[in-house]
Amino acid sequence: MRFLIFFLIGISSSYGFYPTRSELDKSLSTFAIGSCNKQNKKQPLWKTITLGRPQLFLWLGDIVYGNSPDHLVVRKKYLKQFNRAGYLGFAKATPILGIWDDHDFGMNNMGKGLKAKDQNQVSLLDFLEFPADSPVRSQKGIYNSVTWGLGRDQVKFILLDVRYFRDRPGRLGDILGRKQWKWLKKELKNSKAAIHFFASGTIFLGKDIPHGEEWVDYPRSFKKLFKTINTLKPSGVVFLSGDKHVGTILSHKNKGNTYHEFISSGLTHVNKPGEGLELKRELYGRDNVVNVLNFGQIDINWGEENIDLKFMLKGTNGETIISRKLSKKRNSRFFVKVNSN
Repeated sequence: MRFLIFFLIGISSSYGFYPTRSELDKSLSTFAIGSCNKQNKKQPLWKTITLGRPQLFLWLGDIVYGNSPDHLVVRKKYLKQFNRAGYLGFAKATPILGIWDDHDFGMNNMGKGLKAKDQNQVSLLDFLEFPADSPVRSQKGIYNSVTWGLGRDQVKFILLDVRYFRDRPGRLGDILGRKQWKWLKKELKNSKAAIHFFASGTIFLGKDIPHGEEWVDYPRSFKKLFKTINTLKPSGVVFLSGDKHVGTILSHKNKGNTYHEFISSGLTHVNKPGEGLELKRELYGRDNVVNVLNFGQIDINWGEENIDLKFMLKGTNGETIISRKLSKKRNSRFFVKVNSN
């Protein structure tokens, strides 16, 4: 049974959206992802997402568009989204996890210099209904991990904070900060999970886009991320992100191995012609860009010898627009592409 906690000052109508222990102990077979959600716009996708019966919805940033240096303004926008009837009904029935990007962090493209970041962290954790005794409540930054499932069917979500410690982009700039890098290594060292989903508000594998934000804008951090993965060897690494106002699927080779990234954006708005859409089609592939409202659904099939993933970018009516299937042997670290359509 979900528990009742105090959400925002003067508001006591919260429902314990954070996954319960009994939910986390079950094998994860399907979950949904999404990002880029303006609290004042129409939000037609919540009922559609429900049709897939996800065990989890994972926010990938820009949950709201705070866009203010005033933390009370940002907090009110979180409250507005929390109380949207479509979302509230969805979240009562579906466990929720999430990370932030720039707009819900507080200001467009901002990083560690944002003065209101600590207050906005409280608002985000309240919105996501993190337990009162969660260590994330007392740390700087919202990075955390969640392990789902038991035994050899475990999934580990590595939920990164790419805002709180973020430098300005550049050759020596850092995204995660010293404490978060240390935490990441600890999370990956000797992890028993069969799949590791890395979540970031900034896309991992995309090429540089003028006036955009990508991990490659921070070459030292990008190199360090893959060095960390190659050294600690977590199984089944898959990247998840949003931000781009289009949905797409990316791949990247490192040390002879191919990594995959699933990007879902946006829930309330997407790029139109003249808003960078053609450049993204050029970089990501014309038939590999979804510029209608979308969410991602990831299905996991736990076989005796193989683990299969199917990622689908879906539209307002639940139709699959593009998809990719990945598979890996139980004794292998890497997923390989099976098909794409």
